[in-house]
Amino acid sequence: MKLVCSMITAMALIIGVSCNPDRTEYTEPQKNVVNTWMAVKVVRNNEDLTRWLDLAGFQLKLNADRTFVLENEVLPFLRSGSGTWSVDDALYPQRLTLTPASGKAVTLPLVLPVVNGKRNMQLEFAGGCKNNSYLYTLQNSN
Repeated sequence: MKLVCSMITAMALIIGVSCNPDRTEYTEPQKNVVNTWMAVKVVRNNEDLTRWLDLAGFQLKLNADRTFVLENEVLPFLRSGSGTWSVDDALYPQRLTLTPASGKAVTLPLVLPVVNGKRNMQLEFAGGCKNNSYLYTLQNSN
């Protein structure tokens, strides 16, 4: 009888413990875009141009004061020089707007995946010719 009671108690404990839902809540981390972003991949019209381009000097600096600086403009990009930037949502940004000091603002679709433990930024735009579509993959410097 003791054995049966022990088995029933053990089974009740196992069932009771296994049925408790995991109460750990997941909070998605904020996607901070303030950083120096370096180009690691450039695709034009679905063709990877990375191996033919010198990406070493291209940097897009998004500063905490909402200013941006584009350095070493060796690649075709929508805006040049410096200006201000903004995102559509501080916590979950999906669009980046760059407004040069002299010029018209441009808003780009923004994707922020993590690849190999590093935050990347993907920006897609049609530059120059309307038939050319560019996808830049930038990686933060940290």
